[in-house]
Amino acid sequence: MICVAVLLLQIVIKFLVHHQIVAKNYLGQDIPIGLGMYLWLYLIAYYSSLQWIIPSNKLMQTLIPEYIVILTILFIVGWLDDQIGDSEVKGFKGHLMKLVRERKLTTGLLKALSTGGLTVWVLILLEHHPLLEVIQFFILNLMTNGVNLLDLRPGRAMKFFLLISGGLFLFSSLFKFFLYLFPVVLAVLLLLPKDIQGKVMLGDSGSNLLGFALGFCFIIMTPWWIQIFVFILLVYMHWISEKSSITQWIQTKPFIHWIDKWGRV
Repeated sequence: MICVAVLLLQIVIKFLVHHQIVAKNYLGQDIPIGLGMYLWLYLIAYYSSLQWIIPSNKLMQTLIPEYIVILTILFIVGWLDDQIGDSEVKGFKGHLMKLVRERKLTTGLLKALSTGGLTVWVLILLEHHPLLEVIQFFILNLMTNGVNLLDLRPGRAMKFFLLISGGLFLFSSLFKFFLYLFPVVLAVLLLLPKDIQGKVMLGDSGSNLLGFALGFCFIIMTPWWIQIFVFILLVYMHWISEKSSITQWIQTKPFIHWIDKWGRV
């Protein structure tokens, strides 16, 4: 599957460059955007091949079919936002005001509504305690948007994803990790060198997919008290982004700033 991932990455980058699907990064350079296509295609390939290892009746007893559908929808709405989104409208409030004042449904609002609806679907499937489901609703939405907020500098979103994934690998169910999160981690590891060097961008199609996958795995792999703690951290992250910026906050923390800069050209 590693060979498939490497081949897919090369194909997707060539496709994006050929069709001029590029955007300016924080340095003003035009680079391919929308590497969520690579992540999504690899997940489709991975889970298609998994049917040869795990019997179909066993796979149907998991949430894999729903997981694939959810990540596909998130990829599509993120891709739309990458291609035709209004970059001048910021935040949920901005998109909502656009709808109220101008009767225009922005791709950003469509993305937020889709994430919220898919989160409700996940929570219905999981059937957890109602009070915990409220926390999990916010975790899934804040994690999805949080990874998106971090995708403003090369490698930042992926480092965050890999850091949380590493914790889940060490302290949670290995079966669930390898079933739901491992293929995403593998794809991210192969993409990380190009992303961290500023040669490609995840875009919303990639950051939404990564954020939701991470949030989903987090709520099915961790106890309630850890979920409450991370919920508070996510709220704090979003508060920082509204008050000033995550980049400014990182620059005031030497160790975190070193991690953020590591590997970047």
